[in-house]
Amino acid sequence: MKAPNILGNASASYMAIRAGITGPNFSVSGGAAGSLQAIDMAVLHLQEAQTEYGIVGATDGDCALHDMLQRGEKRKTTLKPAPAFGAAFALTTVENARAENQPIYATIKQVASGQRLGFEENHEVLLRLMEDILKQGGRRKEIDGIVLGGAHTFETGKLIEELWWDFDMDHAKIHLPERLFGICDNNAGSLGLLYAMGLSGNRIEKTSVKSLRSCLVGVVDRLGYASMILVSF
Repeated sequence: MKAPNILGNASASYMAIRAGITGPNFSVSGGAAGSLQAIDMAVLHLQEAQTEYGIVGATDGDCALHDMLQRGEKRKTTLKPAPAFGAAFALTTVENARAENQPIYATIKQVASGQRLGFEENHEVLLRLMEDILKQGGRRKEIDGIVLGGAHTFETGKLIEELWWDFDMDHAKIHLPERLFGICDNNAGSLGLLYAMGLSGNRIEKTSVKSLRSCLVGVVDRLGYASMILVSF
């Protein structure tokens, strides 16, 4: 009774058993930041050469319990929840992809994850992660766009103001895809990454962006858990 449906809750283990995957597997339950946190873990294992490939998948549920949790949050937004959907990405090194003639849709350059500190607001967590990525070698002048999830949990105006005055990044256009597709939970980061890939391939119709070379994709949930990746195309 304390832990119902153990295998169902450990979705990565279930997938590994069904697919015969013998490498490390982790089930992440990180709220809106969950899918980007999973990408962070996969990137770490690739960097440490503990695996040659990683599969990252995320889903947003659609059940009575999920609806009850959303109502309990008392979200201060007029946006509707996004329809339940899943997303998955295959990750490997650039060298592996080229050696096996695999298509490369995006290249992850930097990753940062963190949690809101006691004195911070949610938008400040995202700004701190951006600063971490810039310290890792991200070049601010080459970043064309910033795609953010969880925008109903922070004040967008404050973030834009600090981006302009403190980060000197007024050239990077900010995109909030949940305003088009609805609020996601686990898939907020996946939606952001897919949206950035759509921008890079000129597949997003309702935007003036014609090309995208480098983009920050980030997400923060209402409790202040956040993740961010720098991707290039």
